[in-house]
Amino acid sequence: YTSVFAARQQKNLVMGRRGSITLLCVAHAVNMYSISSIFSYVGFLAVDCNWAKDVDQAGAVSGFLAASVPLGRVLTSYLWGIISDRIGNYNALFISMLNMAAGNFVFGFATNLSTAILSRAGLLGAANGWLTIMGPMILEVGGEKEQAHVFGVVIGAGTAMSIFAPSVGALLYKVVPAFPALGPSVLGGLISVMVAAIAFSWGTLAKDATPAIDTTLPVPEAATVAARVGAEHNVDLPKVKARCESFKTAAMPHSALRLVLLAHPFTLITSLRALNGFFLFAAMDILPLWLIGTRPAGGLALNEKQVASVLAVSGILLSLYSGFVHGRTVSWLGTQMTFLMGGVVAAISGTVMPYAASVYVAIPIQSIFYCGFIAQFGAIISMTNNKVGKYQKMTGAINGVIVTVEAIAKGFGPALGAPVIAIALESRRVPLAFALFGICIFLTSLLVLLLTDDRKQHKQDLLL
Repeated sequence: YTSVFAARQQKNLVMGRRGSITLLCVAHAVNMYSISSIFSYVGFLAVDCNWAKDVDQAGAVSGFLAASVPLGRVLTSYLWGIISDRIGNYNALFISMLNMAAGNFVFGFATNLSTAILSRAGLLGAANGWLTIMGPMILEVGGEKEQAHVFGVVIGAGTAMSIFAPSVGALLYKVVPAFPALGPSVLGGLISVMVAAIAFSWGTLAKDATPAIDTTLPVPEAATVAARVGAEHNVDLPKVKARCESFKTAAMPHSALRLVLLAHPFTLITSLRALNGFFLFAAMDILPLWLIGTRPAGGLALNEKQVASVLAVSGILLSLYSGFVHGRTVSWLGTQMTFLMGGVVAAISGTVMPYAASVYVAIPIQSIFYCGFIAQFGAIISMTNNKVGKYQKMTGAINGVIVTVEAIAKGFGPALGAPVIAIALESRRVPLAFALFGICIFLTSLLVLLLTDDRKQHKQDLLL
């Protein structure tokens, strides 16, 4: 596998490490913009397009629109893993960005609910493979030792965008009155086209500069690789004995992929990523709906511009944590404790949030709440990369399966969270809903204790 790592290093030399990280940051930022810019105005959009009667009853429509993107990924996340293994990450990124641009433009002109949902589910979700290839690309650029820091920078850009995007969406909403969502959507489409052009040009440069790989070199027997899989996961693969034809086309058998995914720790890692995605996407829809809810119902009764201001200000602290603190936190606490502490922080801040009497109190609480989630997300991505990196021929496939499960959970997050907050607003039980939300976050975060911390595992590997 030395030639593979040499090729990766050569790519970084051609494009520059900073250039590669910048591309990943912009790609993740535009992906988060396309998903989250709608959150600040979706309640108003539902009313303006006659999809809902009023903002207090817009929860169901908001949930469907927010859930459509992650649910759209369910059918194709695994396929994107296979595609990226075959055509390369940069080509997969190029195709994904073009599809994302198309999805933004179509959604901007949509005034029919069905068209709006299909554009987000099909083009922004199913036809976008970014989340599947993001982890392998971060690992490729940063390596195992620096991936947490690269991840912090990339996620910092995406996280900042996920917070600032709703404010931008609210400011550009109704720029064209006939098509209320056109203004925010056009911006996302233009950035997607720019990223696609860069990915295409850099992918071509990297391909030209990549050292030739001798495909005639002998490859370890699949049975030998399977034996290693079995030894690490205490399973037996007696039927796996086909020889890989060449280094370039080598692929792990599906039986090995299935057994790896069903063995510890991948089952637990997949579950933790799914739970984190479920609660995060639920929160991203619940909080704006709570902010625009009426005072008698338990909300803060903010308008579009006020919601934009709240999300923009709270995004500053979140950006600082993601860009400058997260990598150091993982280095200090380890991935396991970072995930657990992030869950504790999110649970406590989420529970006390509805007691905020004013927007000035809600802003710092919301910032801390999101920092907890991002700490969890960063930690679990590092755990995934550390484990998946051992199976180079299955990296894309394993990430594809994990992201598929994660996408299902993210889809259910707003689909269930938005109706629940709508019911809570209508029944005047907002504090109870937030308390239950916080308890669930805390209890599920405890599952990370069943994993071995990466630093301890590294020491065990050295002893062996």
